[in-house]
Amino acid sequence: MTQARAYVLSAGGAKNSSLTFTGGTGLTNVMLPGASTSQTYTVYTGDAVDGIINIIATFTHTDLGLQTIAFAYPHIDKTLGTDTNFTVAFTGQSGTGAITYTSSNPAVATVSNDGEVTIVGLGDTIISGYIAACANYAAASASYTLTVHEELQPFIAVTSIIDVPTASTAGLALTLTGVVTPSNADNQTIIWSVSDAGTTGATITGNTLNTTASGVIIVTATIIDGTAIGVNYTQSFNITIAPVDDTHDDDTSDDDTPADKTPDNNNQSGLPKTGVDSNIILWVNLLILSLMGVIVTAPIIKRIKTKKTR
Repeated sequence: MTQARAYVLSAGGAKNSSLTFTGGTGLTNVMLPGASTSQTYTVYTGDAVDGIINIIATFTHTDLGLQTIAFAYPHIDKTLGTDTNFTVAFTGQSGTGAITYTSSNPAVATVSNDGEVTIVGLGDTIISGYIAACANYAAASASYTLTVHEELQPFIAVTSIIDVPTASTAGLALTLTGVVTPSNADNQTIIWSVSDAGTTGATITGNTLNTTASGVIIVTATIIDGTAIGVNYTQSFNITIAPVDDTHDDDTSDDDTPADKTPDNNNQSGLPKTGVDSNIILWVNLLILSLMGVIVTAPIIKRIKTKKTR
């Protein structure tokens, strides 16, 4: 039933942007279920246009009783890959009408007509339950929100760092490396630092260790969040730095060195200076020369003596 009435209002009253009703708000539920055939409402002069305000009210009559249904939880959280199917049915129904369930996002979850939910993917969906009207009760509905989260993997902590270099030589750059165990630890990036340089003058740039003298260094390896989220993993290592080896061979007396093969201005014999064996050859040649009556000069004799004393 629809009625339209005009009211001529006298001056006065308070400005109000909407009508107010006893027992209701605005034009919703003006006639509450079970209320009497009359309903009291109030209008204000500020709502009038040219002193007139039109009220249109629609009334739907039913002899069916109301029923209220509800789910136990307004919001349910589940984890993809961990949680399995579950059933949540609404309660509170009074009628005997047909019951159905729907999912607003089947890509997240589907639901059967007995309320069993099957998780499909990540995201949110609204699971709604309906009960149809029957001879004595009107239809009713209720809903809850289902959120499906990604499965959280357990944190894998670092237990140790192995295969770190233990020795180097002063003045030589050493690349610091290490193997993190277990191999599937969540965080494995190693940050190197010098804990105690000792006498070595050690510094680290990135993962390169530089030293200037011998001694023992203590370096520390740090892995951010290696033990747990917010807890770093640290491990220290000793590295022995050896002094630079300055020793070298100054012995140039070997007769087979290139120096021995250079011409000697005092070698009047013209024979090659090739080592100890050449002295033997030289003596033999001198003997031959002597037999031939050739005078052996002093420089030649001096050369032979020099070779012997080396």
